[in-house]
Amino acid sequence: MSIQRFWDLPIADQLRRIMVYILSGVMTLTLLAEGVHEMNKSFDATRNQLTSLAEVIASNTQGAFLFNDTESARQTLASLQAMPDIEFAELSKPDGTSFSNYRRVTGAPSPYLAWLPDDWRQMTLDRPILLDGNTLGNLKINANLYLMWHRFGFSLIISTLILGVAFFCAWLLIRRLATRLTQPIVELSATARRLSENSDYDIQVEKRGTDEVGELVDAFNAMLKQIRQRDAELRTHRDNLKLEVEKQTAELREAMEAAQAASIAKSQFLASMSHEIRTPMNAIIGMADLLQDTPLTDEQKEYVHIFHLAGENLLNLINDILDLSKVEAGRIVLEHLPFDLSKIVENTCDVLAVRAHEKHLEVACDIDPEVPLNLVGDPTRLRQVLFNLVGNAIKFTEQGEVLVEIGRHNSGHDDGKTVELLFSVSDTGIGIEPDVREHIFDKFSQADSSTTRLYGGTGLGLTISKGLVELMGGRIWLESEPGKGSTFFFTARFNVADRPQPEHHHLGSHTELQDIKVLIVDDNDTNRLILNRVLTGWGMRVGEADNGPEGLAKLARARTEGKPYRLLLLDGRMPVMDGFQVAELIRDNPALVGLTVMMLTSDNRKNDSVRARELGVETYMVKPIKRKELLNGLLKALSALQKPADAVPVATALPDIGALRILLVEDYVYNRKVVQGYLKNTRAQVDIAENGQLALEHFKMGRYDLVLMDMQMPIMDGYTATREIRRYERDRGLTPTPIIALSAFALEEEISKSLQAGCDDHLSKPIKKRELLECLARYGTLDAAGPAVAVPMAVIPSTADHIVRVDPIFQELIPDFFDSLRVDIAAMHAAVSGSDYAAIRATAHDIKGAGGGFNIHAISAIAMALGEAAKAQDSRRTQQHLQELSSYLDRVQVSFE
Repeated sequence: MSIQRFWDLPIADQLRRIMVYILSGVMTLTLLAEGVHEMNKSFDATRNQLTSLAEVIASNTQGAFLFNDTESARQTLASLQAMPDIEFAELSKPDGTSFSNYRRVTGAPSPYLAWLPDDWRQMTLDRPILLDGNTLGNLKINANLYLMWHRFGFSLIISTLILGVAFFCAWLLIRRLATRLTQPIVELSATARRLSENSDYDIQVEKRGTDEVGELVDAFNAMLKQIRQRDAELRTHRDNLKLEVEKQTAELREAMEAAQAASIAKSQFLASMSHEIRTPMNAIIGMADLLQDTPLTDEQKEYVHIFHLAGENLLNLINDILDLSKVEAGRIVLEHLPFDLSKIVENTCDVLAVRAHEKHLEVACDIDPEVPLNLVGDPTRLRQVLFNLVGNAIKFTEQGEVLVEIGRHNSGHDDGKTVELLFSVSDTGIGIEPDVREHIFDKFSQADSSTTRLYGGTGLGLTISKGLVELMGGRIWLESEPGKGSTFFFTARFNVADRPQPEHHHLGSHTELQDIKVLIVDDNDTNRLILNRVLTGWGMRVGEADNGPEGLAKLARARTEGKPYRLLLLDGRMPVMDGFQVAELIRDNPALVGLTVMMLTSDNRKNDSVRARELGVETYMVKPIKRKELLNGLLKALSALQKPADAVPVATALPDIGALRILLVEDYVYNRKVVQGYLKNTRAQVDIAENGQLALEHFKMGRYDLVLMDMQMPIMDGYTATREIRRYERDRGLTPTPIIALSAFALEEEISKSLQAGCDDHLSKPIKKRELLECLARYGTLDAAGPAVAVPMAVIPSTADHIVRVDPIFQELIPDFFDSLRVDIAAMHAAVSGSDYAAIRATAHDIKGAGGGFNIHAISAIAMALGEAAKAQDSRRTQQHLQELSSYLDRVQVSFE
């Protein structure tokens, strides 16, 4: 029966059929489920029986295999004659040859089971015969499943008969109930049909009960009452319709007049405010012009230049307040002026990069080499669109980068005199929800109601940009994924200038740059891609590295191969090892003499340029890098290679501790102030924790280069906090962070206690400035130089390296340290016997940190290898490294210099 014919049946028949269908389905599924359950149960029972039988035969034939008694094995298998299900059994030797077998002679199988697959008609089990872990032979048993299927078929027939009887009884009950349940509905339907034919809304339906049908009757009667009332109201409204229309028309006229007046007032207000703001802005820009004419350093000129550009852009943006109404009214007329596309894009990114660098964002711009740079159009409006889009990208991005890309747009409008360009502004910000994208270019539109409070802005920028792009013969759209960032695209058409601007001539290829090897070290893939494309276009041979250690390795490898790099473009801000640490290692490495370093940084921090010059960096530039500035910097750097090297600067009185991030744990406020005062004029960043518990929380939340730990504190003392930090590092496989103990006790026992707790060094109060800075510089240098070491720490040093130089301040500690090591070695030997590898790893970890603190790196290397062996629970290697450490202690000679 079709669906339509089913719904045409009376409701009683529909109800009967539905209940019968449901009952049939339930019973069928029940029968199937019962059948599947019984079948699985039968299979499991047969398999368990066969497994038990195999266990008994395997046990009884072990002796036969041992004594090669085939007769005994045959008799054991002959006992299977009593089991009609077993058709075949065979005992075989390990090499596969038959030892004994049994086969039942049976008639033809049941014909009605012949259609079943072999796996369903018989079951085979293979089992090895073992004695004391040795394989004596193998047992294979094959059983038929005919009896199991007979029992299963009989059970299924019985179940089917029972369900059939139940179905018949249920069907009789359904016939009676369906008629009784549907009778009130049939009567209500007949009443509604009469109502439709006669349009007599005064009739009422008789109610017979209070069930759902009764409620339906009440609702039907209430509906009739409402219809009667509605008819009366419609008659009244029809009489007064003319008066209502006249009244609403008058109100609409008044609202239109008020809107026009408000629009005029808005335009007047915007014009007045624009004038009032322009007045002080003109003074600001004028003063910037005057300041540019005064003697300034290069760094100051850069600041004033950005200040001047920002002022001009702000003045242009003030004009944008009026642009919205002009765009809507179609009164904006584009100018046709020759301009330099690269200058417009780079200057826009340059101004906005200041805001981006405050958020630690990378800003990059990439112009395809095929794009003509000398165009004719409206540069002010193009800058306005780019400023809006790049500014929005920075505003809605908390980490990552903002990339501006420009290429040709293949749309058929490129005829040599006119070019259509495709601009894109990509970010790694919050993204935009799909339901918001279609409204994003509307006036006052934001991604959500909280955007203005969180990020600021009025929502006019994209609306104005859309209007300006359309005036430039293009369109604007976006692609976005929430949480992964957005990309805004727009196209625009420009005329190509007949003559290139003079400053573009020097951006072509240069013989000075041909075949110069240059290495780019930057963790940002986009920056490396852009620099590679520009430098390759100038004829240079470019190598890349995405971190400091890899860059140092490539420099060393190129030097070894006899093809050294002449220039290094080094990012100043990188994880693990920043550009300043790389520059310091290059300066201190005699093998890299002659390498010219240019530092490119996205974060122009105070004193960074001074620090870069101290490290021998030839040129210090702030991203985004302009091609003209980059070219000038390269030419300047190459010309500096021909000049004699400057004299090595005299070392300062106090050591430079580098840009360490330090966690200072101290409960007494004045002790904290003393340490902070010592570090005030350094580049270190200091976080404070008042006790060990807070110190542990700080350590878990951030990454620190060094910890200054007071040992006597409330809540959690320094010993406990240090041990917790070491445990946290071990559990996560982190490189141990140097921890310097601060204590008012100078006794050897207290120093040993700090070292045993996991500290790398100990400073006694009152702390002297020189001692503190020297200690920080020592560990800062070790951390920075670590990745540049040619041989990893895990490699065991040569046994000839037994003469070490140790700072004299450790002269009294070294004997105790060695004695403690011998005690630890004896304890670890005992731990090996007890398989307590966790204790060995913990002790080896502490020894590794202490060895580095004393500048005895051989001990640290052996301890690291010992920890790795303990981690692998390799007893032989662990014993070997313990013996190696003990032998080294017997040979080592300490020189305190």
